Amino acid sequence: IMRLHLNRLSKGDYQREVGGVRITLVNPYIALGEGSKAWQLVIEVNDLEVVNEYFDTKKQASTFGAQLIYTL
Repeated sequence: IMRLHLNRLSKGDYQREVGGVRITLVNPYIALGEGSKAWQLVIEVNDLEVVNEYFDTKKQASTFGAQLIYTL
C-alpha cells in the first residue's frame, strides 16, 4: 500500500511540497473544532489545483493521493 509522507503542521493539518507539487490533507473538525469530519485532500501542480476531494478517513485520502502522485 502506498501512502503519502506528509509533514504535520498542526493537529488535523498536514502538508508537503516537492518540486512543483503541493499536497495538503486537512480535517477541518480536528484542526478547527468545527466543520466537516471528512478529510480534504488537495493536490496542486505548479499552482494549478488538480485534486480537491473529501474522504471518510485519513488513510483513504492518503492512499488515493499516493496512487495519483505515482501516476504523474
